[in-house]
Amino acid sequence: MKYISEGINLEDPAVRKYIVKQGGLLGWCMVYLRHYFTVEPADYHYVLSHVLEDPSEELVEIIGHRGGAKSTYATIGAPLYLGLEGKAKFIIPVGDTTTQTKLTIANLRYELEENKWLQQDYGITFDKARNWSSEKLMLANGCLIMGRSRGQKMRGLRHRQYRPQVVLCDDVEDLVWVKKKENRDKTESWFNNEVIPAQQEDKSKLVLIGNLLHKDALMMRVRKSKKPDGSLLFTTLEFPLINKKTGVIEWAGKYPNQAAIDKQKAKVRSHITWAREYLLKIVAEEDQPVKEEDIHFYPNKMLDERDEDGKLKWKPKDAGVGEDLAISEKQSADCTAMVAGYRITLDDKDHIFIRPNPVNKRVGFDDSMKEAIRLNDTMPVGTKWFVEDVGFQKAALQTMKRKGLAVYPMRAISDKKARLETISPFIIDGTVLFPEFGCEELLQQLLGFGSEEHDDLVDALVYLIMGMLKRRTFKNVERPDRI
Repeated sequence: MKYISEGINLEDPAVRKYIVKQGGLLGWCMVYLRHYFTVEPADYHYVLSHVLEDPSEELVEIIGHRGGAKSTYATIGAPLYLGLEGKAKFIIPVGDTTTQTKLTIANLRYELEENKWLQQDYGITFDKARNWSSEKLMLANGCLIMGRSRGQKMRGLRHRQYRPQVVLCDDVEDLVWVKKKENRDKTESWFNNEVIPAQQEDKSKLVLIGNLLHKDALMMRVRKSKKPDGSLLFTTLEFPLINKKTGVIEWAGKYPNQAAIDKQKAKVRSHITWAREYLLKIVAEEDQPVKEEDIHFYPNKMLDERDEDGKLKWKPKDAGVGEDLAISEKQSADCTAMVAGYRITLDDKDHIFIRPNPVNKRVGFDDSMKEAIRLNDTMPVGTKWFVEDVGFQKAALQTMKRKGLAVYPMRAISDKKARLETISPFIIDGTVLFPEFGCEELLQQLLGFGSEEHDDLVDALVYLIMGMLKRRTFKNVERPDRI
């Protein structure tokens, strides 16, 4: 079912009834919650609405991007639809705090009281004073919607002869809470000992909705939980804003082009938040060698500033390129990464200015050589290339030298985290400066080090910094205090 156009007469109850019959939960939301859904649904909304209403999907985990309407479907649409349509008699929306739970119940109550089509089609008339509160709503057909929050007792709850038939847990953890293992253990214990046992034994549904806030948070623990036969206990669905494999925008109705994505990304500002909340990547903030507050930026236009005579104002003392070479073009392979930079004196101190738009491609050996030559031609004369001297890269070093590149072999230890920790003090103290834009993927790998699928740009950055600081080996460097 496509988005309902303005030409359809929704004032006709028969039309509304037909759309709901054909479209299920999604159709119901498009009709009765039209003020929430003002643009064409994404393809994943069809999947999301289906699993929320399908009784055979009993244990479901939904990981979706921020602003993707997952909470609207799950905590507003699903309780009202399942309750009013008589598909469930006891529904419990669960939030992280009592305040959030009360807000959810208030939103549901508003629709029941003010939505004229709900009033017309479902005849909502009963004693509100007795059956409604800030934590529960009793529908005219006998369905009870009761809000609960993380940590509250749920086991043993009954509504008449019914145990909870549908439990919808939405964002039951937050970023502050998940930082402590003690809190993560408490959440899992409450989930296992209160939420799961509270449900009706047969024909019940438990939905867990949220983002990957921590690699050991409830969403990750549930994701890994298995049945006795070894199969996964929960059906896990992921809905990132941008498809991880194809790079396609998943909700074109809300974000029609790259400009819309860039606008939203600029609002978010934080690279970590963008990666976690919109791309659904786990960003390990604890014990990170480099954190977001450690990054220092320079204006992109600065490198092109000229004096009154038209000469470049900031002339580099020297320039370099760090390269992490890979020679496979397979989608699963590492990328060949080249990060360029300049040494420039600013305020009587030498800084390394990272050049925007580093190379990050899956290419074969010959094409990697062509990329190196192309980049070298755009750099100052005498640019130094810092390349790891190991394995097949030894051959690459020789080839690059024959092609006229000034290559300096780097001997790196195998522990990548130790490498990054070696150069992180120079990032933290502002010796290394990044452009305001043009290094998004590099910063994402840097700030998400240890959880990102690839770290080739980080390796190239490490070689560049160590090379330009004239360090050919990797040794521990005293870290400055973070501000």
